[in-house]
Amino acid sequence: MVVGTFAEIERYEKLHPCFKKAIEFLVEHPNLDPGTYPIIGEDLYLSISEGNLRTKAEAPLEAHDRYIDVQLPIRGVETYGWSPRSRCKTTRAPFDKQKDIVFFEDTPEVYFSMQPGDFAIFFPEDAHAPMIGEGMIKKAILKMRVLSV
Repeated sequence: MVVGTFAEIERYEKLHPCFKKAIEFLVEHPNLDPGTYPIIGEDLYLSISEGNLRTKAEAPLEAHDRYIDVQLPIRGVETYGWSPRSRCKTTRAPFDKQKDIVFFEDTPEVYFSMQPGDFAIFFPEDAHAPMIGEGMIKKAILKMRVLSV
């Protein structure tokens, strides 16, 4: 997991070949409506979502195999839970290959909050519980396909 401010996000461009294109897209399109925006087909796309935040107890840890998440609050303060996926022991259901997601019953080891101007990068080894807080959130989620090694 990486957490930082958008002002320093370019420092992380080398983490993935699509990262620079993702940053450029965000800068060029700062006021998108909720929806899904393909950037490089299924290799890189952006989802803009709005929704009600929830309590820690209502927000399960989740993880993905095929995509890296880059999450950025646009409006509102959002808290995230985090644990190493390797220490998550109890799944709610089998991994959903079509949706690329698994949910865990485990409790996050760490919580942190982000506000507009911050970002978090969650890799497949990061179990994360998003959408925690009070009120509404508008957020951007960049999905970058994991590179085959």
